[in-house]
Amino acid sequence: MSHLLKRQGSLSSKQALTTHQATAEKSVTVGVVFCGRQTPGGHNVVAGLYDYLAGSNSTLLGFVGGIDGLYKQQTVLVTSELLSTYRNQGGLDMLGRSHEKFPDTLPKMEGFKDACVALKLDGLVFVGGCRTATGVAYLTEYLKAESVPTVCTVVPAGIDGTLTNQFVESTVGFHTACQVYSELVGNTAIDGASAKKYWMFLRLMGSDVSNIALEVALRSAPNMILLAEDVDASRMSLQEVVRQVADLVTARAARGRNYGTVLIPEGLVLSIPEIAVLLHEIDSLSTESEDKDLTVEAVAKHLTSWSAALLLSMPLYIQVQMTKKRHSNKSVQLSAIETERLLCHFVEAELSRRKTLGQYNGSFSPVCSFLGYQARGSLPSNFDCNLGYSLGGTAAVLVHNGLSGYLATITGLKGKEEEEWKVAGVPLTAMLALDDHKHHHLAYNGQLRPHVPVKKVDLHGAAYKYLVEKRREWGMHDMYENSGPLQFDGTTADDRPATVVEEDRDYLEELEVLHAALHQVRRACRPGCSSALLHLATKSILTLTDVVSMMDEVASV
Repeated sequence: MSHLLKRQGSLSSKQALTTHQATAEKSVTVGVVFCGRQTPGGHNVVAGLYDYLAGSNSTLLGFVGGIDGLYKQQTVLVTSELLSTYRNQGGLDMLGRSHEKFPDTLPKMEGFKDACVALKLDGLVFVGGCRTATGVAYLTEYLKAESVPTVCTVVPAGIDGTLTNQFVESTVGFHTACQVYSELVGNTAIDGASAKKYWMFLRLMGSDVSNIALEVALRSAPNMILLAEDVDASRMSLQEVVRQVADLVTARAARGRNYGTVLIPEGLVLSIPEIAVLLHEIDSLSTESEDKDLTVEAVAKHLTSWSAALLLSMPLYIQVQMTKKRHSNKSVQLSAIETERLLCHFVEAELSRRKTLGQYNGSFSPVCSFLGYQARGSLPSNFDCNLGYSLGGTAAVLVHNGLSGYLATITGLKGKEEEEWKVAGVPLTAMLALDDHKHHHLAYNGQLRPHVPVKKVDLHGAAYKYLVEKRREWGMHDMYENSGPLQFDGTTADDRPATVVEEDRDYLEELEVLHAALHQVRRACRPGCSSALLHLATKSILTLTDVVSMMDEVASV
């Protein structure tokens, strides 16, 4: 079916969408909820939902204020007039996002049930990431047990790209945010190369993953990128990270280049073992103090000697940032910790030491910046407009067909035209997993809680391997790329995420190919086939099953 959004008319007006040609017969009442942080393309998810449902005179309700609005049953009727202001626009301001995390307790789920019953909802569409998908999986189970017929679906959205896996190639908003950041990084790197005297330390969003940093690096070719996954896999200490940066500064200075650009994901601090331990100890103290503000002195007194020494070795402003009041989910406010300044502080000290020993004779003038909020409300790229709109329509199809507990997804994003994209629904249970390092508990039954895992940078993936190939070349030379501002027309307007383009696998398509091959073997080996053919097929299949069994055992360890 033709379900894709197109920007029409002038670029400034960014007018209407083409509507879904497919229509549905039965009339339903559907609610849509924005969960999580702002993401470009979120409004187009609602547009895709509305345009599909309009074909059956159905009702679409938007919950104002996200999860909290759902509890309070605060709704607004989504109409063509309302949508006309928000189609192709950034942010989530049409409805507002949730300030609460997705519920995992029985009383809060009862609030959801009350809203579904009171508003006679046939379906609920949640727009969000991993925590949202996890919550919807349990909400679906709860509503079914309570005999509430409301169908729950998820649309994967979020600029950090954490809700990607074998079923989900990209989330709504990731491409746009990375393009905006790439332009800023390119501008900054070229400024440093022009002045020839500044080292740019740029921190990018990404709580404990480096998906944004990797995508931006592939688009901008900085001199160095510190991936949290790299540091974690190598168990690098703070001293080793500092030494790595100082080595590059020293090497470039030897060539007369006292400037460069370093990309840092904000979650890097959680991957450095001694800092992770320090933050864990502070988190424990914050929990015990019932979220009261703690002074650095009070915290240091209750830390282990190692952690206390590390905390007090840091600049005072970093000490204060690390002891700030935690988020509502008790986690540290990573965006408040200026990791780039922390690194600069220790790199500068290391370079001073080397200069005293005669090992370094350059100049070091760091400039630190945090690239975070500049992209979350951006106008969505054509790719995210189409992706969000198509996923909204897919979610509407899932609701119309009574498929609860599914996530809307699209495959074929890498190189196919939008008209060739394949829409699908994937059971959320297919994505749930247990993580030994971070289990969650359900308050109402005390059991281990499987969750939809966060997608981190795959250190065996094609995108990472490409980065490894280019690292030294980018480090020693000035090969900065500037992607420029978002384009809505022209040769670069239909750009795709670089990390998606680098990957060479389509999971769902490979499944189709496998099933077709197995069907062909079954047909060829029907009774009456030759003994030689049967023998060869049997031996080959048995060999394959042995390999699959071994790989399955390794994966389960």
